[in-house]
Amino acid sequence: MELVGEASLSEFRATSNVLRRFCSHCGSHIYTTDSRATEIVGVPSGVIVGELPPPKAHYFVHHKAAWHAIGDALRQFGGETGFEPIPSAGP
Repeated sequence: MELVGEASLSEFRATSNVLRRFCSHCGSHIYTTDSRATEIVGVPSGVIVGELPPPKAHYFVHHKAAWHAIGDALRQFGGETGFEPIPSAGP
């Protein structure tokens, strides 16, 4: 199914800051906005058709699974918002 226009979107307020939009026909999560970071829109990679660009950073690092080790040198962000810079552990 192809989603065209806002008429097919419904929304769910996940928290007082987070609003999730989803397809009102099939329930697929389309994108998320957060009132604390209005310039950022969270889009699940599964809704993108075509090739994805390579990652530029890691976000919400403080919320990752304890068993997951980040194995690259990309910048990291965390804290309460998930977007606060984490100082590099390297030189």
